[in-house]
Amino acid sequence: MKKLNNLKWFSLGVAVCLLVSVLFVPAFASSLTKSADLVYNNINISLNGTAITPTDASGNTVEPFTIDGTTYLPVRAIANALGLGVSWDGSTNTVALTSSASGSSSSTGSTSSSSASGTLGNYAVTIKGISVTTDYQSNPAVIVTYSWTNNSSNTLSFASALYAKAFQNGIQLGTAFISSSNSNYDSSGYIKEIKPGASLDVQIAYSLRDSKNSIDVEVTQLLSTDKTVVTKTFSIA
Repeated sequence: MKKLNNLKWFSLGVAVCLLVSVLFVPAFASSLTKSADLVYNNINISLNGTAITPTDASGNTVEPFTIDGTTYLPVRAIANALGLGVSWDGSTNTVALTSSASGSSSSTGSTSSSSASGTLGNYAVTIKGISVTTDYQSNPAVIVTYSWTNNSSNTLSFASALYAKAFQNGIQLGTAFISSSNSNYDSSGYIKEIKPGASLDVQIAYSLRDSKNSIDVEVTQLLSTDKTVVTKTFSIA
C-alpha cells in the first residue's frame, strides 16, 4: 500500500510539473517575440499641411502601417521631416531624438564653403557649404548648410517651404543620424519658423554612399510647378 501511495504522489508531482510547464513556457516566450497582423492602407503623412513621403537611408519609400488600431511611422523619416537628430543606444535599446546638437567633439573630414544662390518663388536660397563627418555608427556622412530668406507674407519653416536633397553617383542620399555629441551639427533650424523678411541657416545631414565621389545638392520649392532649381556640386575627397 505504501508503495502505491508513493507512486500516486509521484504521478501527481509529474502532472503538476507538466501543468507548470504548459502555463509558463508560452508566457516566457512571448516576452521575446510576438506575432502581429500589419495593415497597410495607403496611410499619408503631412507636416503643417505639406505631404511627407517617408524614406529609409537608401531613399526607398517606407509605408506606415497599423496594428490593432495603432498607427506606426518610421522614425528616420519622421525625424528627418521634423529636423531632429536620431541616435540608437544598443546597450539600452533606446532611440534618442534630439532637437539640437551639443557636446565637444567635432566633425571629421573635409569642409567646403563654395556656395550657390538663387530665388525660388518667394524664397531666397543659398547652398552655403558642406562638412564631411560620420554618423552615430561611424559611417561616412555629410552635413549640408543652407541659408534661406522668407520673402513671402506668411510665417514658415524651411521644411514647409522648400525641398532639399543630395545625390551621389546619381542616387539620392538618405538622411544621416548624427551623434548629439557633434557640436558642428544643429538640426533644429529645419522646422524652425521664421517671419516674413527673416533669414535662417539650416543644416541637413545625409548618408554618403562612398567617401570619394562628389555630391550634387539641389533645392526646389515644395509642392510647386516651378521647375527652378538651386544646385551645387561639392567634392568630398
